[in-house]
Amino acid sequence: MSSSHEASSSWPTKPYIPRYQNWPYTARDFARQDESTDTDFYSAPRFVTHIDDHAIQTLRSYYETVLPRRGRVLDFCSSWISHYPAEVEEATRSGELTVVGLGMNKAELDANPVLRKENRLLADLNVQPKIPDEAGNDFDAATCVVSIDYLTKPKEVLESLKQRTKEGGMVHLIISNRCFPTKAVGRWLRVGEEERLNMVGDYLHFAGWKNIEIVDLSSAEEGREPPSGIAGLMQFIGMVIVTSSSDAKLERARALGVDHTINYRTQSECQNEVMRLTSDHGADIIFETGGALTLKRSFDCVAFGGLINCIGYLSCKKDAPGDRTNANALALRRNVTLKGILNEPKDRFEEMLAVYEKHGIHPVVDKVFAFEESKEALQYLYKGGHFGKVVIKVVDQ
Repeated sequence: MSSSHEASSSWPTKPYIPRYQNWPYTARDFARQDESTDTDFYSAPRFVTHIDDHAIQTLRSYYETVLPRRGRVLDFCSSWISHYPAEVEEATRSGELTVVGLGMNKAELDANPVLRKENRLLADLNVQPKIPDEAGNDFDAATCVVSIDYLTKPKEVLESLKQRTKEGGMVHLIISNRCFPTKAVGRWLRVGEEERLNMVGDYLHFAGWKNIEIVDLSSAEEGREPPSGIAGLMQFIGMVIVTSSSDAKLERARALGVDHTINYRTQSECQNEVMRLTSDHGADIIFETGGALTLKRSFDCVAFGGLINCIGYLSCKKDAPGDRTNANALALRRNVTLKGILNEPKDRFEEMLAVYEKHGIHPVVDKVFAFEESKEALQYLYKGGHFGKVVIKVVDQ
């Protein structure tokens, strides 16, 4: 998403079309699951990237076409890396370009190679929703990478940014499908991709920005077709780690595009391997199927502010003798959301099917039984040897 006075680049774009005469959002739209202070949430540095390597390379290619080599750039909601291309980094080293970084964690800003010491500013934009005076004025461009969904007063922040931007200056708001779900604003989690793009367009429009464009970076490198099917879903999600006690199942998972696999029979402390694979960041989202005997392991490898979805209890419902997992203390330790999922509402199911159809995703089906074979289907499921869905066909088509 970009806003400027000129066409932003040669990338596929479409104009944002204003939809409302008045600001359409309410306080409920910006309520979050975790309303604790962001200062506490971001107190521990996270030296990880929040988008995958391919997305980073694509973003750098985009920045190469739109960012200036002279003047001033503001990187707000910044961290230890801004994903700027080599030419822009060189311009900062030569002094021809000044980059001001506005972020929440000092250690991360100190590690950012494009930020000089005097240009690293700590600020919580959800407490004071404006660009601080220390940042200065006359910015030629501004960037914000996968963080606009965390701002509870985005219009006010973007109004303040516009006041500090030169006439003809540009702002580039990069969004992705990844987020810390407990810290993203509520409406962001309730709507789909297209509406999220329009939301950000609304933010810019009501903040007074003009010539707003939606720039599509998802087609990636020129001449490269984006992956479809299960492989596309894996890229859509990000890094995927699968655990199983069966090497055969793990081999099939890798064939589908899974990044890493762990056999929890041979690696009994599998939570330690998850932390190693994620550079001690942990998993942002965990689907917990084991139950009482594996839940603590999930707590031990979930990311700070992460989400554990409990969708089963294959191990058992009760703790092992002598082990009383204190879920309350474990959740507080890393500010974790623990969520039970039995069934999602019909509209979310239909939304999922629409995504499957759009991207050519076909769920893995292990075996299909006729309705009259329901008993055999349940017995087959109970044995646990299946890989994918076990389907009972109700109506022949």
